[in-house]
Amino acid sequence: MNSEFRRPQLQNPMNVTLLKALVGLVPTSILFSYSAVLFLWRKTADSLLQLLGAACLVIVVLTHVAEALRWLPWMGWGSPNSVGHYLDLYSAVLGLTLFLIGYLLRNRPIEIGQRDDEGPSADVQRLRHALETIRAYSPKVTHRGGGNLIWRQR
Repeated sequence: MNSEFRRPQLQNPMNVTLLKALVGLVPTSILFSYSAVLFLWRKTADSLLQLLGAACLVIVVLTHVAEALRWLPWMGWGSPNSVGHYLDLYSAVLGLTLFLIGYLLRNRPIEIGQRDDEGPSADVQRLRHALETIRAYSPKVTHRGGGNLIWRQR
């Protein structure tokens, strides 16, 4: 094979690993920040699960940074059956699981109907109030012939 068409050999492959880890740190940091703000705002179990899941995903990225910079070599980064490998693996599985469970619990469908013991649920009451507010402030649109629309306040 001609030497001009060869792939260039990397001088230091750990720099590529570090670059990948730092690029991965950006979205996980955004995800963690979003989850932290959501938890501070709502303080519910689902937002806590999301926050813990995002924290585990940040741990995954930080293990790759530690592997690239060769921090804590006794952890055996990159070696199968090492402490670093299992920390990375369990953090990834736990992070994805907790984050998805928290996200799915937060975005569950609103219960429609009344409860037998308490009347309408708080979700239904908030939904009714939001719909009444939208209806009160939305303009009424009527159609006149010729394609003209007339906007009137209710």
